[in-house]
Amino acid sequence: NNLASSYTNNNQTDQAISLQEKALEITKPLYQENPSVWAEGYTRSLNNLASSYTNNNQTDQAIS
Repeated sequence: NNLASSYTNNNQTDQAISLQEKALEITKPLYQENPSVWAEGYTRSLNNLASSYTNNNQTDQAIS
């Protein structure tokens, strides 16, 4: 997420989105296996990705 934030701060939203999607792919199964441990990280990943989609004028992806 730190690298994705750096991309976002440098207006490289496409790269940030790519990393955030990968982070979500990693976090989702962990959350599904043990939600009490991974809920915070999973929801943070979802929120970061939705924010990047919004900043990149991809509102439909942000709300889906």
